[in-house]
Amino acid sequence: GVPLRIEIGPRDVSNGSVVISRRDIPGKQGKVFGISMEPSTLVPYIRDRLQDVQASVLERAITFRD
Repeated sequence: GVPLRIEIGPRDVSNGSVVISRRDIPGKQGKVFGISMEPSTLVPYIRDRLQDVQASVLERAITFRD
């Protein structure tokens, strides 16, 4: 699966924002609402969240292995 899902609906487009869902945190806890669509904001946010997801998945894999 994908580590992050970007949701863009009609209301999000009119507000200039998106919803980001993390694969490693299920439900509403893994969703962040109102992230700006502006590339100067969105790109660094996604980069940081991908690093967070990688660290989380790696930590769980190491714990499972041990």
